[in-house]
Amino acid sequence: MNYDGTLVMPSSYALMDKEEMCYVEGGGTITVTIKASTIKGIVATLGGAVTGYGIQVALDALGAALVTPIEFGTAGTATMAVAAFLVLWNGAAASIAAGIMGGIVGTGAAAVYKGGNIKRSFTNKALPNLKLTI
Repeated sequence: MNYDGTLVMPSSYALMDKEEMCYVEGGGTITVTIKASTIKGIVATLGGAVTGYGIQVALDALGAALVTPIEFGTAGTATMAVAAFLVLWNGAAASIAAGIMGGIVGTGAAAVYKGGNIKRSFTNKALPNLKLTI
């Protein structure tokens, strides 16, 4: 259909500049809160093997366990979201482990976590917006 004439706008229209009209791709942020009680359980399970590496291995397993709620929180892009999250999680595991080690008092089997919750956020265009607490 062709319209040959003056464009008539509704009385309630608002002008937008070019920048506002540009399409912006979406993306999301997954925020993971690891409760102090969960960390205490990890430390107790490791017992005498409480090391930064041991905690990092436990965090890798934790990241794999977080995949299921991420899959359920996506709308048809589960594979991309899971892959993006795991890459980001694995990149942050060492710093999270260092944070946990900083809250540990004692050594070996007598080690106890005295720190608080640890919270990390991961943002990527393939991720949904989710808040996970473990």
